[in-house]
Amino acid sequence: QEINGELYVKGAKKDAIKQIKVDAPSGLNVTFDGASTVTLNWSGPTEVDAYAASYKATDGSSGSLSISGTTASLGGIKPGVTYSFSVVAKKGTGTSPAIGASFTAPGGTPDPKKAEEEAAKKKAEEEAKKKADEEVQKKANEDKQKQEEAQKKAAEEQRKQQEQEQQQQQQQQQQEQQRKQQEEAQKKAAEEEAARKKAEEEAARKKAEEEAARKKAEEEQHKQQEQQQNTGGDTPHADGNTVTTES
Repeated sequence: QEINGELYVKGAKKDAIKQIKVDAPSGLNVTFDGASTVTLNWSGPTEVDAYAASYKATDGSSGSLSISGTTASLGGIKPGVTYSFSVVAKKGTGTSPAIGASFTAPGGTPDPKKAEEEAAKKKAEEEAKKKADEEVQKKANEDKQKQEEAQKKAAEEQRKQQEQEQQQQQQQQQQEQQRKQQEEAQKKAAEEEAARKKAEEEAARKKAEEEAARKKAEEEQHKQQEQQQNTGGDTPHADGNTVTTES
């Protein structure tokens, strides 16, 4: 028996037959004519032997659609009923994965179960969105708090550093002032010491001069006494306008 262009023995196991991989159709689009017919259009892979389209409806109906190329249609659409469509591509023994789409016909009485499911789905989506928004806001608040704490810490570190620099500057100024005061005190003490020494030297010089003058006067007096003794006479003296000499 020839299958897919190859010969197989009749009665052989199915897994012995080569399976062909087929890509799924794409771009399934559903249109409604506004009355009672739905048309499906899609794009299919190359080298496809055929397509198969089926549906299931919320009213319990199901079946196949009539196909022409890459188009299928279904008539007898009922208002308010949701139809779920599925399309596959076939080539030889291979069948592609299905592509699906849903369509709810306008009008009619909505399915209570369907409405409940939609409401539950919407509520779940809203709760999920709310939770996601809360998580995003929570993270934003945490990031903001961390940033504020980091800024506060940086400001505190800067303040401490400025205080430390001010203290160091004050210490340096105090040390410089103490150094200048010490230099002034040393300079004043040196000047006072120099003045004291100068005064002592001046006093010593004056005393030496006085001592020398005194010694000189004594020597002069001593010489006069020696001269008087050597001459054996008395020292002349004045008495009025007459000068007398005693013998």
